[in-house]
Amino acid sequence: MSGAEYLAALDRLDLTHIEAAAFLGVNEKTSRRWGLDEHAIPASVEMLLLVMASYGFTPESVTALVQEKRQAA
Repeated sequence: MSGAEYLAALDRLDLTHIEAAAFLGVNEKTSRRWGLDEHAIPASVEMLLLVMASYGFTPESVTALVQEKRQAA
């Protein structure tokens, strides 16, 4: 995923760098560097964003699903 693709994914998900960083567990500077192609975007981040954008998941729905699965375990 390129920086431009990362930024497009954030746009599709209506996320700012601050919101994306909080959701992805990184600092805002890392999110900005990904968008500028200064750092490689981890494959796990790419896959998560692509799945979210493709299926209409929001950070809130993903977080709720993860919490639900943790409680069931």
